[in-house]
Amino acid sequence: MTETPDEPRVSRHLSRVGKRVISGYFDASVARVLKGLAVEQDTTVQGLLARAINDFLEKHGRGRPASEEPLPRGGAAQLARADAARADAAGASVAGEATTTGSGVRRKKAS
Repeated sequence: MTETPDEPRVSRHLSRVGKRVISGYFDASVARVLKGLAVEQDTTVQGLLARAINDFLEKHGRGRPASEEPLPRGGAAQLARADAARADAAGASVAGEATTTGSGVRRKKAS
């Protein structure tokens, strides 16, 4: 997608329209803990960060402006959920069938 001076860049992700990235660099252990906590609480790291930011801003009298609804997960996560839903609907998976791991890597099931 090319951008001209008259046309602002348009996000390909509708869930990101009107939003801005806020980021920081942390140790890998922090990312692992956040991902694990997100799984335990059936949310995303985005949802956890929104809650933490809202708690911080509320403490400082700025309200809770961040939506705590997690953004839809994309790509590999959607494939993994779709594969899991199909496997649940089918009852049992067939030996040798391809599957998607949590990391989005497709692998062949052992027979």
